[in-house]
Amino acid sequence: MITNNLALRHGAPGFADRLGGNRLRRTRVPVPPPHRGFTLVELVATIVIAAILIAIAVPNMRMFVEKNRVKLAVGELATTLNFARSEATKRRFPITVCARASDSSCTAGGTSWNGGWLVFADADGNGAIDAGNEILRITSSLPQNVTLESKGFTTPAIMQYSSAGELSVNGKFKICNSEPGYENIARAIDISATGRASVDPATYACSAI
Repeated sequence: MITNNLALRHGAPGFADRLGGNRLRRTRVPVPPPHRGFTLVELVATIVIAAILIAIAVPNMRMFVEKNRVKLAVGELATTLNFARSEATKRRFPITVCARASDSSCTAGGTSWNGGWLVFADADGNGAIDAGNEILRITSSLPQNVTLESKGFTTPAIMQYSSAGELSVNGKFKICNSEPGYENIARAIDISATGRASVDPATYACSAI
């Protein structure tokens, strides 16, 4: 078998060269396209559009937040009142809901319930949390910018359900937003003498409730 000198020097037969076994192959490296940045006009246009969108979105978002604060307070109070009425009929003795001064005491008076409220088993029916009375539910202070006042009850800071789940008089709660510019975000909860609490679906200015 005939071999060439290159093949002999590498210790391989000549036909290996012809098959391309020792040939070097060139690899093409792709050249990335040149980077293109934003022009000044494009950048300014983007900033202007973003500013317009933010100006539109921020007031709507703020309105949504303020409405949601009132909505949450309304839902929490309505749930509490229905719970208290249910407990009165189930236990067959008075259940009292009062404006909260602390986690174990009611406020002395006034119409404001901004500090939250308490629900307790009022076995002796005196409207106060005595040593033997069981506290059934505690709701702490209302969300920021939300106010709550009672209207029409004999004692504004106390609601007492009888063993039949009824009240001695009709009453109402008004839940308002106190943030300037959002005073028209207000809702009402009506409580009948039968003890039923219903959320008024209409919205009012707080002063109109």
